[in-house]
Order: sequence, then C-alpha cells, then structure tokens
Amino acid sequence: MALSGFFHTLNTVILGVLIGAIGVKVSEQLEAQTRLISSLLLVFMGLIYFAMHDASAPHEHVPKQPSPIRDWPV
Repeated sequence: MALSGFFHTLNTVILGVLIGAIGVKVSEQLEAQTRLISSLLLVFMGLIYFAMHDASAPHEHVPKQPSPIRDWPV
C-alpha cells in the first residue's frame, strides 16, 4: 500500500513538472504575439474613445451650485 502511494505521488510530481515545462515553452513562444495583441488592443480602445468624444459638448471646470437640501449644517 505504501509503495503504491509513493508511485502515485512520484507520477503526480513528474506530470506536474512536464506540464509546467510545456507551459513555459508555450509562454516563451507566444510572448511576442501577446505583446503585439495587447498593444493593438489598447490603441484600438483609444481610437474608439477618441471617436466617441464629442468636441462640441459643453465642458466646464466651474463647480456646480451646492444643493440646499444636501448641504444643511449638521
């Protein structure tokens, strides 16, 4: 019984190392594509934001008048 548990653990560790090594290789191969795709996605989102911006919309930096109900003294 102890021998089967040992081999089960050993097999699990070996599979974990193999899967980890495969993941590292895949990650190394896809790094350039991931950087390109994320950069293009950010540029695309910026273009959408720029296209949706309405330059003729009113824009002020003056604070609004305080609400008489909300700003009662406590």
